[in-house]
Amino acid sequence: MLIITGTTTIMTISGVALLYNILQRELLYPSNWPMGSRKFVSKPSEYGIPYSEIKLFTKDNVRLRAFVCKQPIDREAKKRPTIIMFHGNGGNMGHRLPIARIFYLELNYNVILLSYRGYGRSEGTPAEKGLRIDAQQKLIPHLIPKFSFLRYFSFLCWQNWRSENSIQKIKIIPILFLSGTKDEIIPQEHMKGLFELTKTSGGKEWLEFSNGNHNNTNSQPGYFQYIRKFVKRYIDLDEA
Repeated sequence: MLIITGTTTIMTISGVALLYNILQRELLYPSNWPMGSRKFVSKPSEYGIPYSEIKLFTKDNVRLRAFVCKQPIDREAKKRPTIIMFHGNGGNMGHRLPIARIFYLELNYNVILLSYRGYGRSEGTPAEKGLRIDAQQKLIPHLIPKFSFLRYFSFLCWQNWRSENSIQKIKIIPILFLSGTKDEIIPQEHMKGLFELTKTSGGKEWLEFSNGNHNNTNSQPGYFQYIRKFVKRYIDLDEA
Protein backbone atom coordinates (compact mmCIF):
# COMPACT_ATOMS: atom_id res chain seq x y z
CA MET A 1 0.00 0.00 0.00
CA LEU A 2 1.20 3.51 -0.84
CA ILE A 3 0.11 6.72 0.88
CA ILE A 4 0.58 9.78 -1.33
CA THR A 5 -0.13 13.18 0.11
CA GLY A 6 -1.47 16.08 -1.90
CA THR A 7 -5.13 16.71 -2.61
CA THR A 8 -4.82 16.78 -6.39
CA THR A 9 -2.86 13.55 -6.50
CA ILE A 10 -5.31 11.74 -4.23
CA MET A 11 -8.26 12.94 -6.25
CA THR A 12 -6.60 11.80 -9.49
CA ILE A 13 -5.78 8.35 -8.13
CA SER A 14 -9.27 8.02 -6.69
CA GLY A 15 -10.72 8.94 -10.07
CA VAL A 16 -8.61 6.34 -11.84
CA ALA A 17 -9.59 3.70 -9.28
CA LEU A 18 -13.27 4.54 -9.73
CA LEU A 19 -12.94 4.39 -13.51
CA TYR A 20 -11.14 1.05 -13.20
CA ASN A 21 -13.95 -0.37 -11.07
CA ILE A 22 -16.60 0.85 -13.50
CA LEU A 23 -14.76 -0.58 -16.51
CA GLN A 24 -14.25 -3.90 -14.72
CA ARG A 25 -17.97 -4.12 -13.97
CA GLU A 26 -18.81 -3.38 -17.60
CA LEU A 27 -16.41 -6.09 -18.79
CA LEU A 28 -17.68 -8.71 -16.36
CA TYR A 29 -21.38 -7.84 -16.62
CA PRO A 30 -22.18 -6.66 -20.19
CA SER A 31 -25.87 -6.41 -19.38
CA ASN A 32 -26.67 -4.32 -22.47
CA TRP A 33 -25.13 -6.82 -24.86
CA PRO A 34 -26.55 -7.67 -27.33
CA MET A 35 -27.49 -4.05 -27.82
CA GLY A 36 -30.85 -3.20 -26.29
CA SER A 37 -30.84 -6.08 -23.80
CA ARG A 38 -31.70 -3.75 -20.92
CA LYS A 39 -34.88 -2.64 -22.65
CA PHE A 40 -36.11 -5.45 -24.90
CA VAL A 41 -36.90 -8.85 -23.39
CA SER A 42 -38.49 -11.59 -25.49
CA LYS A 43 -41.55 -13.28 -24.00
CA PRO A 44 -42.22 -17.02 -23.64
CA SER A 45 -45.41 -16.65 -25.68
CA GLU A 46 -43.20 -15.95 -28.71
CA TYR A 47 -42.00 -19.56 -28.36
CA GLY A 48 -45.41 -21.09 -27.74
CA ILE A 49 -45.00 -21.21 -23.96
CA PRO A 50 -47.78 -20.01 -21.61
CA TYR A 51 -46.39 -17.96 -18.75
CA SER A 52 -46.89 -15.38 -16.06
CA GLU A 53 -44.45 -12.56 -15.36
CA ILE A 54 -43.75 -11.91 -11.70
CA LYS A 55 -41.75 -9.44 -9.65
CA LEU A 56 -39.47 -10.62 -6.87
CA PHE A 57 -38.09 -8.39 -4.15
CA THR A 58 -34.69 -9.38 -2.79
CA LYS A 59 -33.69 -9.04 0.85
CA ASP A 60 -31.90 -5.80 -0.05
CA ASN A 61 -35.12 -4.52 -1.68
CA VAL A 62 -34.19 -4.78 -5.37
CA ARG A 63 -37.03 -5.67 -7.72
CA LEU A 64 -36.31 -8.50 -10.15
CA ARG A 65 -38.35 -9.71 -13.12
CA ALA A 66 -39.00 -13.40 -13.72
CA PHE A 67 -41.03 -15.62 -16.05
CA VAL A 68 -42.92 -18.58 -14.55
CA CYS A 69 -43.81 -21.22 -17.14
CA LYS A 70 -45.97 -23.87 -15.48
CA GLN A 71 -47.35 -26.94 -17.20
CA PRO A 72 -51.00 -26.22 -18.07
CA ILE A 73 -52.80 -28.75 -15.84
CA ASP A 74 -52.22 -28.01 -12.16
CA ARG A 75 -52.16 -31.60 -10.97
CA GLU A 76 -49.64 -32.47 -13.68
CA ALA A 77 -47.52 -29.39 -13.03
CA LYS A 78 -47.11 -30.43 -9.40
CA LYS A 79 -45.68 -33.78 -10.49
CA ARG A 80 -43.17 -32.34 -12.92
CA PRO A 81 -39.65 -31.09 -12.14
CA THR A 82 -39.07 -27.35 -12.14
CA ILE A 83 -35.98 -25.99 -13.88
CA ILE A 84 -34.72 -22.62 -12.66
CA MET A 85 -32.63 -20.99 -15.37
CA PHE A 86 -30.00 -18.34 -14.70
CA HIS A 87 -28.56 -16.69 -17.80
CA GLY A 88 -24.91 -15.87 -18.40
CA ASN A 89 -23.11 -12.58 -17.87
CA GLY A 90 -24.60 -11.06 -21.02
CA GLY A 91 -28.12 -10.65 -22.36
CA ASN A 92 -31.25 -11.35 -20.32
CA MET A 93 -33.68 -14.15 -19.55
CA GLY A 94 -35.40 -13.70 -22.91
CA HIS A 95 -32.29 -14.84 -24.75
CA ARG A 96 -32.54 -18.24 -23.00
CA LEU A 97 -36.08 -18.95 -24.15
CA PRO A 98 -34.99 -21.30 -26.99
CA ILE A 99 -33.50 -23.56 -24.29
CA ALA A 100 -36.52 -23.07 -22.02
CA ARG A 101 -38.74 -24.14 -24.91
CA ILE A 102 -37.07 -27.56 -25.01
CA PHE A 103 -37.40 -28.01 -21.25
CA TYR A 104 -41.06 -26.97 -21.35
CA LEU A 105 -42.43 -28.46 -24.57
CA GLU A 106 -40.22 -31.53 -25.06
CA LEU A 107 -39.31 -32.58 -21.51
CA ASN A 108 -42.58 -31.30 -19.97
CA TYR A 109 -40.79 -29.49 -17.14
CA ASN A 110 -41.95 -26.34 -15.42
CA VAL A 111 -39.48 -23.51 -16.06
CA ILE A 112 -38.61 -20.36 -14.14
CA LEU A 113 -36.36 -17.75 -15.76
CA LEU A 114 -34.88 -14.83 -13.88
CA SER A 115 -33.08 -11.67 -14.96
CA TYR A 116 -30.43 -10.67 -12.43
CA ARG A 117 -30.29 -7.16 -11.04
CA GLY A 118 -29.11 -4.77 -13.71
CA TYR A 119 -30.17 -7.15 -16.49
CA GLY A 120 -33.23 -7.00 -18.70
CA ARG A 121 -35.98 -5.09 -16.91
CA SER A 122 -34.78 -5.96 -13.42
CA GLU A 123 -33.71 -3.04 -11.28
CA GLY A 124 -30.31 -2.37 -9.75
CA THR A 125 -26.67 -2.64 -10.81
CA PRO A 126 -24.87 -5.96 -11.28
CA ALA A 127 -22.12 -6.86 -8.80
CA GLU A 128 -21.00 -10.12 -7.21
CA LYS A 129 -22.70 -9.64 -3.84
CA GLY A 130 -26.01 -8.64 -5.40
CA LEU A 131 -26.02 -11.46 -7.95
CA ARG A 132 -25.49 -13.98 -5.18
CA ILE A 133 -28.53 -12.57 -3.39
CA ASP A 134 -30.56 -12.80 -6.61
CA ALA A 135 -29.63 -16.44 -7.18
CA GLN A 136 -30.71 -17.29 -3.63
CA GLN A 137 -34.22 -15.97 -4.18
CA LYS A 138 -35.27 -19.51 -5.11
CA LEU A 139 -34.11 -22.86 -3.75
CA ILE A 140 -32.63 -25.04 -6.47
CA PRO A 141 -33.06 -28.75 -5.63
CA HIS A 142 -30.68 -29.92 -8.34
CA LEU A 143 -27.92 -27.89 -9.92
CA ILE A 144 -26.89 -28.07 -13.55
CA PRO A 145 -23.96 -25.64 -13.73
CA LYS A 146 -23.15 -24.55 -17.25
CA PHE A 147 -19.80 -23.10 -18.22
CA SER A 148 -18.63 -22.58 -14.65
CA PHE A 149 -15.08 -21.40 -14.26
CA LEU A 150 -12.44 -21.10 -11.59
CA ARG A 151 -11.16 -17.74 -10.52
CA TYR A 152 -7.82 -17.01 -12.17
CA PHE A 153 -7.92 -13.22 -12.18
CA SER A 154 -5.06 -11.17 -10.85
CA PHE A 155 -5.18 -9.74 -7.32
CA LEU A 156 -6.41 -6.45 -8.81
CA CYS A 157 -9.79 -7.94 -9.60
CA TRP A 158 -12.36 -6.86 -7.00
CA GLN A 159 -15.18 -8.99 -8.44
CA ASN A 160 -13.72 -12.29 -7.27
CA TRP A 161 -16.34 -15.04 -7.69
CA ARG A 162 -14.41 -17.66 -5.73
CA SER A 163 -16.17 -20.62 -7.31
CA GLU A 164 -13.56 -23.02 -6.00
CA ASN A 165 -14.60 -22.13 -2.44
CA SER A 166 -18.33 -22.01 -3.07
CA ILE A 167 -18.53 -25.42 -4.75
CA GLN A 168 -17.14 -27.08 -1.64
CA LYS A 169 -20.00 -25.71 0.45
CA ILE A 170 -22.54 -27.82 -1.44
CA LYS A 171 -22.93 -30.88 0.77
CA ILE A 172 -25.95 -32.95 -0.31
CA ILE A 173 -27.23 -31.71 -3.69
CA PRO A 174 -26.53 -33.86 -6.79
CA ILE A 175 -24.62 -31.92 -9.43
CA LEU A 176 -24.33 -32.56 -13.17
CA PHE A 177 -21.41 -30.94 -14.99
CA LEU A 178 -21.95 -30.47 -18.75
CA SER A 179 -18.76 -29.44 -20.52
CA GLY A 180 -17.76 -28.59 -24.08
CA THR A 181 -14.19 -29.67 -24.84
CA LYS A 182 -13.72 -26.92 -27.43
CA ASP A 183 -14.80 -23.99 -25.27
CA GLU A 184 -12.73 -21.16 -26.70
CA ILE A 185 -13.56 -18.64 -23.97
CA ILE A 186 -13.41 -20.61 -20.71
CA PRO A 187 -11.07 -23.62 -20.92
CA GLN A 188 -12.54 -26.95 -19.90
CA GLU A 189 -9.88 -27.27 -17.20
CA HIS A 190 -11.76 -24.74 -15.08
CA MET A 191 -14.89 -26.88 -14.91
CA LYS A 192 -12.77 -29.97 -14.32
CA GLY A 193 -11.20 -28.20 -11.38
CA LEU A 194 -14.63 -27.52 -9.90
CA PHE A 195 -15.66 -31.13 -10.49
CA GLU A 196 -12.62 -32.40 -8.61
CA LEU A 197 -13.30 -30.05 -5.70
CA THR A 198 -16.95 -31.09 -5.40
CA LYS A 199 -17.56 -33.21 -2.29
CA THR A 200 -21.37 -33.42 -2.24
CA SER A 201 -22.80 -36.62 -0.76
CA GLY A 202 -25.63 -36.38 -3.28
CA GLY A 203 -23.29 -37.45 -6.06
CA LYS A 204 -21.64 -35.71 -8.98
CA GLU A 205 -21.63 -36.60 -12.66
CA TRP A 206 -19.46 -35.43 -15.54
CA LEU A 207 -20.45 -35.36 -19.20
CA GLU A 208 -18.42 -33.75 -21.96
CA PHE A 209 -19.19 -33.03 -25.59
CA SER A 210 -16.24 -33.33 -27.95
CA ASN A 211 -17.59 -30.76 -30.42
CA GLY A 212 -19.08 -28.39 -27.86
CA ASN A 213 -17.77 -24.84 -27.66
CA HIS A 214 -18.74 -21.92 -25.45
CA ASN A 215 -22.02 -21.21 -27.23
CA ASN A 216 -23.18 -24.47 -28.80
CA THR A 217 -22.69 -27.16 -26.16
CA ASN A 218 -26.42 -27.20 -25.41
CA SER A 219 -27.14 -28.02 -29.05
CA GLN A 220 -24.91 -31.11 -29.09
CA PRO A 221 -26.60 -34.52 -29.59
CA GLY A 222 -27.76 -36.06 -26.33
CA TYR A 223 -27.47 -32.89 -24.23
CA PHE A 224 -31.09 -32.65 -23.10
CA GLN A 225 -31.61 -36.40 -23.05
CA TYR A 226 -28.85 -36.73 -20.48
CA ILE A 227 -30.38 -33.98 -18.38
CA ARG A 228 -33.67 -35.91 -18.45
CA LYS A 229 -31.89 -39.07 -17.24
CA PHE A 230 -30.09 -37.16 -14.52
CA VAL A 231 -33.28 -35.57 -13.21
CA LYS A 232 -35.16 -38.87 -13.34
CA ARG A 233 -32.47 -40.56 -11.24
CA TYR A 234 -33.09 -38.17 -8.36
CA ILE A 235 -36.78 -37.33 -8.75
CA ASP A 236 -39.59 -39.87 -8.82
CA LEU A 237 -41.32 -39.06 -12.11
CA ASP A 238 -44.51 -40.50 -13.51
CA GLU A 239 -43.74 -40.60 -17.23
CA ALA A 240 -47.09 -42.12 -18.14
